[in-house]
Amino acid sequence: MKALVDEVSAASQQQSQGINQVTQSVAVGKRPWGIALSKDGGKLYSANGPSNDVSVIDLATFTVVKTIPAGKVPWGVAVGSAP
Repeated sequence: MKALVDEVSAASQQQSQGINQVTQSVAVGKRPWGIALSKDGGKLYSANGPSNDVSVIDLATFTVVKTIPAGKVPWGVAVGSAP
């Protein structure tokens, strides 16, 4: 049985042709349902529902730098300052 792993992709649009084209992809957990960008734009967080975790993606290298356990079926993520 093949493991289900999904990807988060970056796309760019060719203005003259109006075409979106995937430029990079990175494997994250199963079925990424929600994403959030850090305030400085350096990290992207992906809530991966069935794998019960959140992937932290470094956008400078487009690699997963951390996988955080997140309980059962996370479907979204929010990024903000600690209280």
